[in-house]
Amino acid sequence: MRGPGLLDRCWAIRIEPKGVISWSRIENFQLFTRVEVKGAYTPQPLPSPEQTQTVDGYRFALHGEPRLRAIQAAFLSFTVTGPNGAPARFTPWYGALAHAIFFRKGSLDYFHTHVCAPGAPNCTSLLGGAKVTGTSSTPGKLSVGVLVPVAGTWRLFLQCLVDGHILTAPFILRVR
Repeated sequence: MRGPGLLDRCWAIRIEPKGVISWSRIENFQLFTRVEVKGAYTPQPLPSPEQTQTVDGYRFALHGEPRLRAIQAAFLSFTVTGPNGAPARFTPWYGALAHAIFFRKGSLDYFHTHVCAPGAPNCTSLLGGAKVTGTSSTPGKLSVGVLVPVAGTWRLFLQCLVDGHILTAPFILRVR
């Protein structure tokens, strides 16, 4: 899942009183309420948890079995390699080397954190008073901070910019 550019993938939707929808490009948005969509809804089960994902030839490997608990900061270790097997070289994107976005199954709960280069200004992730910013100082290696508010099944979308491509790797995490 990659796009030629971020602006090709970010949209705002404004629903007019008479049901007319107008679209405009924006850089970032957050959904605060449910959106009604016409048509039959057929929920799809989440896939089984896997330790590796391949996206456009890039391999994302999660090391170790995550033992995550609600309201307890933890870190996940990832290795990312290119199609040629070489460690990926991350490019800062919106101030961070990678973004980790977590969504809880069956709810609107989410958490967004960053993986920062050493000394990166204004790159942080906080929840309450806890700092859960991940780091990366070596090509191909990411330490991702996790601090979710409640137990459940969470879907992690790990995003990074590598070789001019925005890559999004999905993972399933169980939090107790």
